[in-house]
Amino acid sequence: MAEEVETRLKRLKEIYIKPPEAEVPDPDGFLKLVHWHLDSWQREIIDTLLEDRPVKIAALCGRQVGKSETAALYVAYRMQLEANTEALCISPSLRQSTNIFRKVLKWWRRSRVIEGKATALSLQLVNGSTCFTLPSSSDKVRGYSANVVVIDEASRVEPDVWVSVLPAMSAQKNPKLLLLTTGAAKHGDFYEEWTNGVGYNRWTVPSSTCPRISAENLEDARRKLGTMFAAEHECGFIEEGAGNIFTREMINRCYNPDVDTSLESRINAALGEDDYADDDYHRDAKGRDSVADSDSEIEIDELHTGV
Repeated sequence: MAEEVETRLKRLKEIYIKPPEAEVPDPDGFLKLVHWHLDSWQREIIDTLLEDRPVKIAALCGRQVGKSETAALYVAYRMQLEANTEALCISPSLRQSTNIFRKVLKWWRRSRVIEGKATALSLQLVNGSTCFTLPSSSDKVRGYSANVVVIDEASRVEPDVWVSVLPAMSAQKNPKLLLLTTGAAKHGDFYEEWTNGVGYNRWTVPSSTCPRISAENLEDARRKLGTMFAAEHECGFIEEGAGNIFTREMINRCYNPDVDTSLESRINAALGEDDYADDDYHRDAKGRDSVADSDSEIEIDELHTGV
């Protein structure tokens, strides 16, 4: 029994007492380490994110061009390169968020310069870096601090997520915001940021530019998708379909023109509210303290921690 305990303690020390100042290679060395080649636009995005300044990137991409892989590779590299990196991966649903997070884990496992511990929804490294994956629900996102935020399918996340996430980054040094999406309708926060947002580095990556997608497959998709092909593969913003009961013009007439509903206005309003999200509890309607529900994280056999 004593020998078993001693062996277990030794393995724990190997994991958690490994010096966090392990040498992380430069981007070229990291790519060799994980055996991966980037397309030119992917390398441009990662190089831009690695610059020593605040960076906002909006990438409008066709299907299957590698947008999620690009974001996941950057997060895995950044977490090991810079101690105490706080990363959030957000998507419209938990399933989609988990998908991009699994890619983060894949790149981390392949490189494994800095050791750490993973659960189904988070990764924590011994250098203090963390990554959490969340669905696009404002009550889940609110309260997290982050200097790296990835929003996948940004044109489809809940509007209040933008109001919750963007102010949280404003207090960080050199924050990195990466918005990734396929095309969508001509409205919403991503469309507003894409067309009018200030300070963004923008990339447009249609599926036809991806060497891994054949012309035959694109033609087949064009026949099957019809008018949606432009949004799914050609980085287009489209008008609502003719089958909708209410047109965008009809909906816009319902708004009070004297009320500013822009993203900037909503963020300013949110910054003026009392932010209790960092507390572990809140008061219910009767003034009683109630513990806030926590996101459950299922341990998945320590994910290569050796424990």
